[in-house]
Amino acid sequence: MSTQSSESANHIAFYNGQSKRLPIFIEFSPFFPYNIPMKKKTIAILLLILVSISFVHASNINDRAEVNRFDALAMYPYSKSLDNTATIINYTLMVSPALLSINRNFEDIATIGIMYLETMIGADLSKKLIKSVVDRPRPYTYFEGAPEDEKDDWNNSFPSGHTTMAFASAGFVSYVFSRYYPESKWKAPIIAAAYTAATTTAVLRIMSGNHFMTDVIAGALLGTLWGIGIPMIHTFGDKVEVGITPFALAFSISF
Repeated sequence: MSTQSSESANHIAFYNGQSKRLPIFIEFSPFFPYNIPMKKKTIAILLLILVSISFVHASNINDRAEVNRFDALAMYPYSKSLDNTATIINYTLMVSPALLSINRNFEDIATIGIMYLETMIGADLSKKLIKSVVDRPRPYTYFEGAPEDEKDDWNNSFPSGHTTMAFASAGFVSYVFSRYYPESKWKAPIIAAAYTAATTTAVLRIMSGNHFMTDVIAGALLGTLWGIGIPMIHTFGDKVEVGITPFALAFSISF
């Protein structure tokens, strides 16, 4: 009887993909020991389905009480316009190192280009690596109106990738320009403009509901590390070599 019962059982599964919990199986069997009329069974099944659907929908919005007090000070719902504005500023800042090639010879241009490529690869790989191991919901998941086109990116909040790349570019431009033109009257304005753009990107990432404050702080530190660190390493001459592969950035230090 038990074998026949298990083979005849009908399973209805309700799964909330966002909660990352195992599916819940509700079993209905014709060999159920209590005799319930089919009409009542149908009503019960429909009610269970409706409750499950409402549960899945409600669980898509996270509980704000789970957020630490510091990050809770600046939490916003999703804003597509602010999101797009941050992206535009970020991409503009990322191409700004091209200005460093003005009035430079081919050797200097090649050196700047290679250093910047190393900086961007290092910053991009490091922030992707951290995102892959840190599971943190974005702030917009705590509000209604989450973007439908970012369903696979909702838990990649830490660190802020836009902020990482923006500060990597700002740090690179500031450091390299200062090395090439230490006495230039444009040094302070260029540094101020670069970091203002990077900071604006970070603020917009918070206000657009994509990141917490700690996300952008971590991104700013990470980006600055790569933006200043790579060109600084190249000032050590032959003692340090930096190599690029399709999957990694390698360093070799000789003493």
